Amino acid sequence: MNPLTYAYLFGGLLLMLIWSVIFYFRKDLRKEMVIMGTIFSIFTLIGGFYDGVYWNPVRIYALPFFGFGVEDFFYMFGVGGLASVSYEFFYHKVHKRTRSDSNFELRKTQILMAFIAGIAVAAFIGSFVEINVILSHTLGLFVIAVVLIFFEPKFIKPMLLNAITFGVFIMIVEAISGLVFPGSRDFWPSSTTLGVNILGFPIEEFLFHMAWGATASCVYEFYLGLKDTKYSSKEQKEQNEYSL
Repeated sequence: MNPLTYAYLFGGLLLMLIWSVIFYFRKDLRKEMVIMGTIFSIFTLIGGFYDGVYWNPVRIYALPFFGFGVEDFFYMFGVGGLASVSYEFFYHKVHKRTRSDSNFELRKTQILMAFIAGIAVAAFIGSFVEINVILSHTLGLFVIAVVLIFFEPKFIKPMLLNAITFGVFIMIVEAISGLVFPGSRDFWPSSTTLGVNILGFPIEEFLFHMAWGATASCVYEFYLGLKDTKYSSKEQKEQNEYSL
């Protein structure tokens, strides 16, 4: 058996373990973690999209045609839940409603505009610029975040801190995986990356997950009209409507 067969699965399960710890200790973040994790897990369907053009992970079993496996689900669900609450967890923040439900339709329209802009930028760059697909998608994700910040400037600090924190967090997780499965660093061929590494892994990984962190940091809060305030036991008790 290939010694790297369980490397990707290990990384995904490590993310889920951390996800579970935060889920346990932060009741007020549970709903957001489940919703964002579920939304992100939809991208499991294109889990094999980056194979060959960016990286070549080893999966226990990949579905024919689609190319994804259970590892992709654990990874995407974990990324979705963790990328959306890194700022709240690591900087001790809680959600507080600031706008009425009457703004839902406007906020949905603004979110749609942001995603259309991001997809358009990623598609344009991917079609007309000689650049790796992971970088075009990274820029597209950053565009989504920037458009949302344009509509709600108050999210700029949480977005920046969440993006950097989540990017660093993922690199640490990958470094741990690399220690357990040293050969996993070879999942990324040098011909498909910029050749700049952080902790032994391509800088694209840091940038891509920073972009996920930037986008995920404010979508949930933007849609529900929330803001982040300093965490305290009193504030936590007031957040039951956002908890599971």
